Amino acid sequence: MTLQIRPFVSDDRSGLVQAIDAVCGESRWMCTVRFEPTPAWTHALEEPRCPCHLLLVVKDAEHVVSWCRAFPRVGRSNAREATLGIGLLPPYRDRGIGIVLVRRSLNWAQNVGYQCVRLTTHPDNARAIHVFTCCGFASTQRIAEDVLEMSCYLAGLSTA
Repeated sequence: MTLQIRPFVSDDRSGLVQAIDAVCGESRWMCTVRFEPTPAWTHALEEPRCPCHLLLVVKDAEHVVSWCRAFPRVGRSNAREATLGIGLLPPYRDRGIGIVLVRRSLNWAQNVGYQCVRLTTHPDNARAIHVFTCCGFASTQRIAEDVLEMSCYLAGLSTA
């Protein structure tokens, strides 16, 4: 099986939405049961070459099987922060794909001048927390009983 990791292009849209819907539908870790695009998502899908965001997809043949996105953090315009989100279809988990995607996203964020990347996850999602910790994230705060914020400060971070 040869997987291709690359930036999203407009032709990936339907496959990406199908993959997101599949992960949302099967996972208690996601915030919704289906893809509900935010303004940042809409912008990324409509303007794939815009330098303000990164949207990576992983394709197995013609099928999108994973994604990772880094979007500017809303309400933090002067702090140079991004938010990260990732999802993988079940057969593609535990293969190191998540670590590769997160590291590429952090490298991009560092190269374009972001100072910090934040994400939220469930405190009992051990698989995700392991990936994020391996990539340099640390727990920042408990937003709610079932939401943990993690942050990665990019100054001096090696994303190799």
